[in-house]
Amino acid sequence: MNILVITATYPPSVNGVAISTQRTVLALKKRGHTVFVLGPGEFLTLHNVPFAPKDYPIIFPFLLPSIKERLARTSWDIIHVHHPSVIGSLAVSLGKRLGVPVVFTYHTQYDRYIDTYAPFLPKALRRSIYIGALAFCREVQAIIAPTHWLEGQLRERFPEVPVYYVSTAGLPKIFALKTPKSALRRQLGLPENLSIFLTVSRLSKEKNLAFLIGSFAIWSKRNRSGLLVIVGDGSERSSLRKLAVSHSMDKSIRFVGKIPNQDLATWYSASDVFLYSSTTDTIGVNIIEAMSAGLPVVSIDDTTTREVIRSKVNGILVPPKEEAFAKAMALALEQKKRLASESRDTAGAYMLEATTQALERVYRTIIQSR
Repeated sequence: MNILVITATYPPSVNGVAISTQRTVLALKKRGHTVFVLGPGEFLTLHNVPFAPKDYPIIFPFLLPSIKERLARTSWDIIHVHHPSVIGSLAVSLGKRLGVPVVFTYHTQYDRYIDTYAPFLPKALRRSIYIGALAFCREVQAIIAPTHWLEGQLRERFPEVPVYYVSTAGLPKIFALKTPKSALRRQLGLPENLSIFLTVSRLSKEKNLAFLIGSFAIWSKRNRSGLLVIVGDGSERSSLRKLAVSHSMDKSIRFVGKIPNQDLATWYSASDVFLYSSTTDTIGVNIIEAMSAGLPVVSIDDTTTREVIRSKVNGILVPPKEEAFAKAMALALEQKKRLASESRDTAGAYMLEATTQALERVYRTIIQSR
């Protein structure tokens, strides 16, 4: 198949959508398909198209006609778009012009995302913005839901559009390393004698990392032998550092910045428990990575996390209260060995080969239906 992928984020950006999209692109190429990525990076740089230097650059509308002309020279079988704003309309327009079906992966709970960043707007206006941003969904030939619970919601929301489940959390490898934990910690400059909690996340408001810092501060007051390691970077880095200082946790919380994805296995395998606090994602790729490394996951109880985490089986789910989260951190350490075994089993169902084959089947179904 000739597949055109249109995305607003792609490596070297480090976030869940960028990483999962690249993994899938590489897996499709390995399986013999021709895949071209239109997004920040190869295409836009090659053609000297300016875009904002951040994780989610916006392709300016006045540039779209020239981009369309360049893309129209290839006979595409399918167009796969990964974001709604601006490029969603581009994908639909291009699909109509070329007679090519368009599929959209619904990566984020956009309604919650808008609520997070614009709480000052009236609820009715926020709802109107959400409906407007996702209006293009009614013009695509299919929507891909990364989770089963979202599949059901999207079928109710867009009854006129076929919806398919395909996980975006495909793992190219198991993240567990056989190297002893003590050796990994020496390699990373981490203390060997402390309990290490890890989170891997873009440092942005919707990831709710202030909640993790508050929860860890409560845990630390009762257990003076722990370290919270935060891997990632973003717009909230400075404010989160200040929050750590305000809790007198600046020496117990380590911000390590961006880490290349290929090096993350070392950080996962050197840690004891993984912490997750976002409620805007559809599925956390980092949760699956952590589980594959044998880490129990402590997370806020939400429809999103219930898809993967079975509380007190492979992790612990708690209400969004810092006190409850701190207690769950302690419990996860106590039951780490039992929870870790179940975590590894859960991650085994999310290998990239299986998720890529599922995506291929969806592509063929959509193409044949046209």
